[in-house]
Amino acid sequence: MPHTKADTIYNDMIPEEYSYTVAWSPEDDAFISRVTEFPLLAAHGGTQEKALREARTVVEYVLEDLAASFERFLPSLPLPKKAAN
Repeated sequence: MPHTKADTIYNDMIPEEYSYTVAWSPEDDAFISRVTEFPLLAAHGGTQEKALREARTVVEYVLEDLAASFERFLPSLPLPKKAAN
């Protein structure tokens, strides 16, 4: 199966390379993980590790969706801090 430009970009975008923060939320009674490059994304978990794992899973799904919609979203595609430098 031939590789497209979207496949190449998607393969370079690894969820673990994005910037995450995890903090306790008393209001939610859970840890909340946020993604710096995707400010509207958040995930929660009972532990810091679970919240981070959930956030990375969400980023993986978002990247897959963006790659599938490559033409439409390319101009606004957030790159991990490491790749953007």
